[in-house]
Amino acid sequence: MGRRARTRARSAAARTEATAGTARRDPPAPGGSAPGGATGTGQSTGRRVLAILNPLKGTSRRRVVWAAIAFALLGLVLAAVGLVADRPEWYRSAMLLGLLALVWGVRASFMSDRQP
Repeated sequence: MGRRARTRARSAAARTEATAGTARRDPPAPGGSAPGGATGTGQSTGRRVLAILNPLKGTSRRRVVWAAIAFALLGLVLAAVGLVADRPEWYRSAMLLGLLALVWGVRASFMSDRQP
């Protein structure tokens, strides 16, 4: 989401709050906590997941290995579902995830430990 899109989203939210009659709260101070006990610092869960899955971002070897493991496990789950349900169309997705796990594993094996 670009800077312009965020600005539009904020202005639309401000207009919605103004028409609803709700007061806008100031963000919590850094290091402080929100009224519900949650901290206001950091990214939302959705943005964090998207940042982790971003293939253009340089990542560590450990993260690449865990991604390969996750793809392999998901492929095994899909293969098991296809086997239990006797639906062969699940096998193609399982094979593609297995190939993805293999590629990520090879990528992890060629990465240096110091690469970010």
